[in-house]
Amino acid sequence: MAELPIDVFKRSSDPRFETLLDNDTSAWSNKENGFPVADVRTDRARWARDWDKGVQKISRSASNVLLHTVRARDPSYLSMKIQHSDYQHLRSVRLRVTTNAQTIANSIRNQFNTLSRTDFTICQPKDWFMLVSPEKRQSVFDVALESACWSCTFGQDSRSFCPDITSRLLLRRKGLALYSFINRFVETALSHQADLADSDWVRNEWWTCALRLEDIPRQLHSNYKFVYELYTLFRLNFIAHFVSRSLAAVHDSCAQEVERNDSWIPRVIWIGGLRGMQEMRAARKVLKHNFGQQCEYCECTAEEFDQSFRFLLCTACKRELNFACYYCCRECQKADWPRHKAHCGKEKVSKFCDEYRPECKRSLSLILQTSMQSWHPDADYVLFTFHGPVAGFKVAFPRNCKLRKLFLKIRDGMTVDRQNTFLDILAKCLVDALAEDKVMSGITRENVIQQLSEEYEVDDVKERLESLEEELAAQGDETWYSGMMVIEEAKVGVKGSAAVNKIL
Repeated sequence: MAELPIDVFKRSSDPRFETLLDNDTSAWSNKENGFPVADVRTDRARWARDWDKGVQKISRSASNVLLHTVRARDPSYLSMKIQHSDYQHLRSVRLRVTTNAQTIANSIRNQFNTLSRTDFTICQPKDWFMLVSPEKRQSVFDVALESACWSCTFGQDSRSFCPDITSRLLLRRKGLALYSFINRFVETALSHQADLADSDWVRNEWWTCALRLEDIPRQLHSNYKFVYELYTLFRLNFIAHFVSRSLAAVHDSCAQEVERNDSWIPRVIWIGGLRGMQEMRAARKVLKHNFGQQCEYCECTAEEFDQSFRFLLCTACKRELNFACYYCCRECQKADWPRHKAHCGKEKVSKFCDEYRPECKRSLSLILQTSMQSWHPDADYVLFTFHGPVAGFKVAFPRNCKLRKLFLKIRDGMTVDRQNTFLDILAKCLVDALAEDKVMSGITRENVIQQLSEEYEVDDVKERLESLEEELAAQGDETWYSGMMVIEEAKVGVKGSAAVNKIL
């Protein structure tokens, strides 16, 4: 019979289970032969990082991991005579752990096949997980690790048996590595019904090396084999709980963020859809390679070459400053050296992009904006709702053709302007449009500021806007950029390739 789902919150608050993540009772945390570990209750992020580093350190020898943990947690197993009742207990643990793992695998397969919850029909948690910031992915991953530790007999020490479960390994490729791990677990569990604990995936090369009988006195071989089998089940149990808790953490965080609708991610997911997101990612990749790059010497651009062309980078500036100075060829780089050498690796100085003018980055949110403009040519811009159902609304200049022409020139120029020079004017036009909101969109000044901040990945939109408004007020021209109106809702229908075609 499968285990009932463990209530992690109740268990973490129950004094009977506090030893599961108590550093004092751990075999490794803050021990002489272990590694320093923060208290998970005061700093979960640091706790997770400490364990990642510690596991990487001790995993050089699987046999040492097993032997040290047994001596610290179950020393009697290395001295007592293994009885028939002990083997019965081992079989009971095996049945319980493998059955629970099978139940988890079947549940995950059903989730992947149906995703019956309505809030996930368009917004797939996997897509959300790939879109969020690395910091958010790490935070979700840390929650999963803690929950898995609360769910297992050995608590946080279970991590020592699983060096294949670390953020360094499983958060690669924007989190795709985690989903590959989950898929591998499901495939292995469903193909090894009765012998999951004996599968090559559970008993991988590293864990197999833990059974080094040459390190153990001959009279203890049977004890050590018994312990190895028991701890193999502990390893499987942690893997199964981690997989289950990872999906739960991703799904819960995704649902909360989509429901709040307080960032650009729900917009991209709901409006773009799966295909739209894929095309927008491709669009951003194309734009990254083809715009904002000019040779420091001859000032040529990528548009002058074929699609396979790639600029050379000054390696010292990239290594020391994470700053890009581009050259179309070695000859240009050598010719520019007399000018560049004074700043090379020391200062972010470029003809086109110095430290006061950061490189222009095209966020997926901006790609979505450009796509919506292509899909709705009657819209001069599309503003989105926050804190509610995702919706876009067209804004345009219906009467002032001169101001509209200026706005469109600024809007289109912003896609290649590293300085975001006229972002204040863009913001002013859009904010003033809210005074002519004939469709009652519910969009606020703060929404406009947040949207532009996300699209252009800057944090000074509010300051720029207020500075411009002060200048206009001093001149008595508060309505100089007025004339835009919110005209109607923008129906969903986005193709990421439209953004590429528009900008190209």
